[in-house]
Amino acid sequence: MVWDELNSFNEDLFEGKLKIESNLEKKWLKISMEDKESLPMLVKVKFFDLSEGAEDRKRLRIRFTKKRGDLSQWYQIFKQMQETQLEDVLLAPRVHHAAAE
Repeated sequence: MVWDELNSFNEDLFEGKLKIESNLEKKWLKISMEDKESLPMLVKVKFFDLSEGAEDRKRLRIRFTKKRGDLSQWYQIFKQMQETQLEDVLLAPRVHHAAAE
């Protein structure tokens, strides 16, 4: 779900400027951006399983960690993500059921 929302955000609202890579085996995504006007940016998105053995529910913690680039630029992009495409995914206090994914 997060992968789809990030790609939708990138294409619909960020003009495809972000490069999004995934490694499902290691449970992370990488978001990078090369821009002539600013430093290259790299953000790692890591997923942690909080389900605690519950098979019918899947609950994840998502951590965004800026690895390289301008911190203020990343905060602006992340704020735009929160306010638009990823609002329900990132700020949801409820448990998402695996069947809904």
